[in-house]
Amino acid sequence: MTPSTGSGGTGNGGTAGSASAGTSGTGAAGATGGSAAGVSGTAGAGGVGSGGTTAGAGGTGGGAPTGTAGGGAGRGGAGGQSGGGVAGSSGRGGTGGTVGTGGATGGGGTAGTVGTGGAAGWFLGGGSRCAAAAYVVCEDFESTADGATPTGDWSLPTTNYGTGTIVVASDFAARGSRALKVTIPSTGGTSAEKYLQRRNIAALANGHFGRIFFRIQGPTTTAFVHWDLILGAGPYMGSNRRIRWGVTGTAVGTTNNNWAWIYNIEQGDTGVEARTVHPTLNTWMCVEWQWDPANQRIRFYFNDTEATALHVDTTLPNGTALQVPTFSTMSFGLAKYQTTNADLVFWIDEIALDTQRIGCAN
Repeated sequence: MTPSTGSGGTGNGGTAGSASAGTSGTGAAGATGGSAAGVSGTAGAGGVGSGGTTAGAGGTGGGAPTGTAGGGAGRGGAGGQSGGGVAGSSGRGGTGGTVGTGGATGGGGTAGTVGTGGAAGWFLGGGSRCAAAAYVVCEDFESTADGATPTGDWSLPTTNYGTGTIVVASDFAARGSRALKVTIPSTGGTSAEKYLQRRNIAALANGHFGRIFFRIQGPTTTAFVHWDLILGAGPYMGSNRRIRWGVTGTAVGTTNNNWAWIYNIEQGDTGVEARTVHPTLNTWMCVEWQWDPANQRIRFYFNDTEATALHVDTTLPNGTALQVPTFSTMSFGLAKYQTTNADLVFWIDEIALDTQRIGCAN
């Protein structure tokens, strides 16, 4: 007699007293648990045996998402539940079906990678990427002790002045364990410059792209302030020029009057603003730029998105020439020029300079 079909790998044996054993059935494969990433997988049902030997394999655990980029930490995906077929029952009757074997256990989903801050497509945390990079300059501060500054092609320029500090610290880092920390207190004067300067940039003198990560400690000043973060200097038409990426405005926020990014020429204190592009507090941000003396062009990117108001060729909106010099030095840190009612504290990490755009994900 041919055995009837069993559920979950159960073989129904031959009728008692039958001379022939039930035909061995092969369990069908279990259903796959879960589908979309990040959803816990549902256990797969065991295969249906047609004769009662081996049950089908259990369901496969659901997938897991990658970390969600954005202002907060990406959450790891939940693992899929264990799938499992129902154990087969003994065959009934005579020399009938072999005992069915239970379905295999489904594997759990893999947890999602954790992403810290940043816009879609780029992540922070983990080790420094400078060692594996092929950029002309990449400084991660990992080999400099806390309380010191890098040496070699780096130094504190003689133009630094005012009250404040600029040293390597390990309280925050975008990647690795150290970053450059700059503090200019509200006391001790109305203005100060605290820069770390890079010399020996001949390969980048006639044009380069740059990228840094930086963080601002909050709460911070609510008074109007102009502060600069990046400074390039060198000759332009027979005179020295210092051009800067910085911020002006009153307090942190998203209105046109709040802190917003600017390109600024120190000589004449003129430039161009992007009043709708704003820095934030207590999170790592990514700033990229292009300074192109050969074509007199500037471009600026914030958190992987270009600020179109800061994409200028040749002439500023007020009719002034861009005045991008042939670069002899690049400086990174913090300068502020007004009396403020709270300290300014910044961290800068993974300074990268190259002849091509670098990107926040690299």
